[in-house]
This record gives sequence, structure tokens and C-alpha cells, in this order.
Amino acid sequence: MIFLHYTKYFRIIVYAPQSKTWKWINLSSFITDNTAIFGDFNVDLFEDDALADELLSWADSHFLAPYTTDGPTSLRSDRNIDYAFTNGNTIDIQSYKGATKSDHRPIISIVPFSSNKSHKGKNTHWKVFSIFTEFTFSFWSKQINSLTDWASYDEYVRFIALLSLRCTTYFDLNKYRSAIPPELRSFLSYIRALSFRQLKLKCPHLRKTIKILFFK
Repeated sequence: MIFLHYTKYFRIIVYAPQSKTWKWINLSSFITDNTAIFGDFNVDLFEDDALADELLSWADSHFLAPYTTDGPTSLRSDRNIDYAFTNGNTIDIQSYKGATKSDHRPIISIVPFSSNKSHKGKNTHWKVFSIFTEFTFSFWSKQINSLTDWASYDEYVRFIALLSLRCTTYFDLNKYRSAIPPELRSFLSYIRALSFRQLKLKCPHLRKTIKILFFK
């Protein structure tokens, strides 16, 4: 098992098969509100009934939603056993179609996360910028039309740069509030996990439960 911490709010876990040292229950203490688990689970969620139910039950208990590829990942059988679970985030995942020395197709995923390199966000008021450029258009048009060297052009570029900077406001990212609160994102992940399970089991009672949770 490998841990990659991009920020203190997001955790990536790369998981080895259950036949190795680790079992699913061992991962429970490492799961946070924003976690993605990738790996060879050695379980086909659509074919391995008992093991799939056990794995999905464990995932449901942690509000983890499964993300699978669009085809088999095992080169020795027609089974999809390499995928990801995540809560609080939506990820894109696909299998690598190129040559590989492994008996599994590697999975490729795009995980959205924010970097710790910058603690500032910015917002440029382009409407204000547009008004100022329209107001000064005639002046700069005359300056550039009478251009004898690159001095006037360099001044215009400097004016544009300073104007865009003047029209930009900065704010602390830790004070920025997401449009969707974390509790609602976790709830949506839970609904997705239940929906995936209902799709597999074809259970009318589970489908009714999902409707009640979604529309309450």
C-alpha cells in the first residue's frame, strides 16, 4: 500500500490485492473525508457475487463510490478487477491500451485536487478592463499609427499589463467557500455507491431506498 498526500485534505491510496498482506478492513483507519483508493482488488464487481457484495458493503460503510473502466483490465481473463473507490471527488478513469509487461492493463486516472503551492486565488474584472480599453482606444490608436520605433508599442503592452493587474483582486483560498458543501458531496458519493450496487443486484427495495434518500 502506498500513500500520496497532495494536500492535507486529499489522500490517494494505492492498494495491493487481498491475496497479499493487506485486506480491505485494514484500509478503514486511513480513509478520510477526501480519499481515493486505486488498485488491483481482484474482484469483478459484476461477476464475483459474494466477494463483490462484501467489497461493496465495505465501500458503502465509508461512503466510497466505485469508478470502473469501460472494459476488462485482466489480460488472463475477461474480468474488470482494477479500478478505484473515492468519496467527495469525481474522477475520470480508463485502462491503458498499449503494450505492458504485466498481466493487468494499467489504469489511468485524472484526480482533481488543489495544490499547496499557492494560497491565493484571483479574480479579474474583465468588464472593467474592457471599459478602460475602449475609453483609451483612440489615444493608443494614434500613438501606434504614428509609430517610428517600438517604444510606443512597448508602452501599450505595459499599459495592458498594468491595467489587467489593477482590475484583478486576490483572496485567501482558505477563506473560499465551495458551492457544494463537503457533507453534500459525501451524500452524493453515497447515493452513487448505492446506485451502483442496485444496478448490479437489480434489487427493487434498494431502488426504492435510493429514491427516498435522493428526494427527501
